[in-house]
Amino acid sequence: MKNEIHTLLIRIVAIILGIAPNIYSQKPTITWQTTIGGSNQDKVEKIITTQDGGYALIGQSYSSDFSIPVNYGDSDILVSKISSNGTVEWSKVLGGFGQEIGYAIQELDNGDFIICGTSIGTDSDFLTNYGHTDIVLIKINQSGTLLFKKNLGGSDNDFCRDLIKTNDGNLILAASSESSDVDITENFGNSDFWIVKIDTSGTILWQKTLGGSSNETCYSILQTNDLGYIICGESMSNIVGNYGSSDAFIVKINSAGVIEWQNHFGGSAADKFRSVIQLSDNSFLAVGDTYSNDYDSIENNGMLSRDSFIVKVSALGQKEWVRCFGGNSEDDARCVTQTSDGNLVILNQIHSQSGNGDINTMYGEADFWLIKVDNFGNIIWQQNFGSSGHEEPTYMINTPDDGFILVGISYSYIDFDITQHFGGDDIWVVKLQNQENCRYNLNLSKTIYHNTAIFQAQNTIESTVKILNHNSTIQYKAGGSITLKPGFEVKTGNVWKAIIETCQN
Repeated sequence: MKNEIHTLLIRIVAIILGIAPNIYSQKPTITWQTTIGGSNQDKVEKIITTQDGGYALIGQSYSSDFSIPVNYGDSDILVSKISSNGTVEWSKVLGGFGQEIGYAIQELDNGDFIICGTSIGTDSDFLTNYGHTDIVLIKINQSGTLLFKKNLGGSDNDFCRDLIKTNDGNLILAASSESSDVDITENFGNSDFWIVKIDTSGTILWQKTLGGSSNETCYSILQTNDLGYIICGESMSNIVGNYGSSDAFIVKINSAGVIEWQNHFGGSAADKFRSVIQLSDNSFLAVGDTYSNDYDSIENNGMLSRDSFIVKVSALGQKEWVRCFGGNSEDDARCVTQTSDGNLVILNQIHSQSGNGDINTMYGEADFWLIKVDNFGNIIWQQNFGSSGHEEPTYMINTPDDGFILVGISYSYIDFDITQHFGGDDIWVVKLQNQENCRYNLNLSKTIYHNTAIFQAQNTIESTVKILNHNSTIQYKAGGSITLKPGFEVKTGNVWKAIIETCQN
């Protein structure tokens, strides 16, 4: 029977002598990996969890062999559905004789997928563009069959960057636009952020243009706890100030698209944010890269090269702290997640060599670099993944079992962590198992569709988890208390246990 538990507190007062919070942390390890691609260039942009416990990824492909079924011309949008153990269930190629790129994907409640991409150049056998570059919306079903496709944009260049589901069942699209006609009502100068709310059929509900007289490029959007949105990217305009070249730019809007605050960070060279999350204290953490060595970027490890750029921003948009991570070569942060113990895990690409700056180990020309930091930006652990070739990460998700899925491209030798290679750039999907088996406190919030896992804490566990489907076995074990908060739900056919018992690594 479905548990509708609004507040349930299981608390046992335990006297445990001689046990302090365990600060020893173990790095995650690879549990499985999957390579997708052909003999040409293939790339992934994002990956999401799906309702059946698997994953769906979105990207682009120039190939038509090995694990890529077809190519229609130039690059096509690629969607691959992957099972919970990493098996590719199907791949779908969408495009025409021009160039199509897939940037984001979301699963709807009925299991269909909405894809946001970009179509470049005249491509009348796929969609007739309004301008040279248009935004493309595509819906496919659970098997990858095309349901509809349509374009959005104007007579100039418009690029999709991100797509998210909203709490009311609609979607928000984050784009960069140079147009001011057809679907787009306003442009402030050159390229602007274009934020568009759509329904599941692609109909525009409202839109908002954000920017200044120069160039703005949007990379990421997130719905916030107050049902507004936080958006990040880069700006060359003097909207709220500019240090020089492009600054990392972040904007908070309300649920109707009205600006609440906006701010810029960086230095006198080129800086940008690629991704942003909201933290448990309602502040924000934005990550990207900086080429600067002044203003907010004085920690940059290299001159004339980039570092990962990490900025903690208050709920009202003010800087709380800044960190730069990397070495003296080209390093940058791609995305970040807050883990259930309250700390932060950041996915980076590194080119700097072993022992340089913050980097302990590097295998080849470029690697994935995963770092865990505390809430003040201090490194807890770090781990690189890759081969003696070139790997470029693009996205990461924190899985319900407290592990991680990393995706990116690999131009590899088959050595170190890489077990397969088809040719050119391949898509590399890596599942990591969390080895921090016993942490001090846990705050669990991710929906579990299909999983068997034990969550352990020395002190407390708080949970708003929804345990769905019919075959999950979940155990909570804590030395102090287990608190189930509004939103916690266990559906029929699942097993959930709570045990008051301490743990040790």
